[in-house]
Amino acid sequence: MFTISPDADGGSTLRMRFGAHTAHAPAASRVAMMVMGRFAERSTRRAMEQDLADIAAEAERRVG
Repeated sequence: MFTISPDADGGSTLRMRFGAHTAHAPAASRVAMMVMGRFAERSTRRAMEQDLADIAAEAERRVG
């Protein structure tokens, strides 16, 4: 999910949120997903941060 909110300086802040649920998975699967999810979270966070930085850079370039 993306949200855009105004900044005090007249700019905007773009935020991206991601989540996952494992409600009906067997217990062993939930444990495995929890352990592996921590590793995946780091790489996903880095990718999302880079995406947001790229979006911000392009927006700044277009504004001038």
